[in-house]
Amino acid sequence: MAKGTPSIGQLIKRIHSNEIAPAYSLFGNDPFLQDFFIQELATYFLGDSGTKKHISLDDDKQDQLLADLATFSLFNERELLVVRQIKKLSVNARKELVDYLKNPNSDTCLVLISEDYDDRNSLQKLLKTHTLSVDIRVPFPSKMKKWVSFIVKSRGYNINDGTISNLIDLYGDSIAHVVNEIEKITLMVGTETIIDDSIIKTQLSAGREYHIWQLQDAIGCKDTGKSISIVKSLIENGTGIPQLVINFTNLFQQLLWYSMGVRQSTGYTGLNKIISGNLNKYSRNFDQYEIENALLVLRKSDMLTKSTSLNPFSLIEPVIINICEGIYV
Repeated sequence: MAKGTPSIGQLIKRIHSNEIAPAYSLFGNDPFLQDFFIQELATYFLGDSGTKKHISLDDDKQDQLLADLATFSLFNERELLVVRQIKKLSVNARKELVDYLKNPNSDTCLVLISEDYDDRNSLQKLLKTHTLSVDIRVPFPSKMKKWVSFIVKSRGYNINDGTISNLIDLYGDSIAHVVNEIEKITLMVGTETIIDDSIIKTQLSAGREYHIWQLQDAIGCKDTGKSISIVKSLIENGTGIPQLVINFTNLFQQLLWYSMGVRQSTGYTGLNKIISGNLNKYSRNFDQYEIENALLVLRKSDMLTKSTSLNPFSLIEPVIINICEGIYV
């Protein structure tokens, strides 16, 4: 975030105090934060009246946007106008947009969205000058708890601080995932109940489903017991051995590059942001010899899946033990 630029959290607090700007520019690709910000604007700017309109410059002509901005309501009806793919605006249309932003309609709140964040881009520079700019890139893991806590508080949920941390450990591949799980639990127990670890444990005990990134994390931490528990759940819920082997291989391929001094991979890595951010931690658990042997074990297991009738768990359990315990044959 640029120096002096308010955070999305600060802007939402202003919105709650009815300090609403005539125009905002949202740069970044976190759909949950986009929707959250727009919904807060709709609630406080439109209230029970007014209209919300969406325009995508992928699908709609820019002339429609310019015509909407030039139209003034005879009845002072408020309108929230959300415009996506703003970077597709032509040079001439950009000039007309700037002219509007210099003298905006007080009954219109304009939200301009670009999925890309690039401070060098000329349109982004232009919009930062004439609108309130908002950084809505996917938050770093270190910011995840702050965001989840903010959203939980804004929705009036009663949840312990430590429990939020534990839920992020379980579901922290995105803000949306964590908040969705909290909402499901709240529906089960009610908004008056304080959600703590005992409630989480009770709700999860009836059939917990894991995600592959959590298995990658357990493997990276050399936690044999947790890895076996997760892989058993994944197999029971339909995850196949080829998919597991591919995701294990993605992890150890990146660890191999990391051990060779390559700290930033280009292109698709097969790892989400949490696992990528933990490569340094995992690398302390595996030396290069162990990483190379893990890749050999995975290659053998991949070949074995094509020539054996063993059940999936019997096939993958020795692989996990080999990798986590450092036993290579």
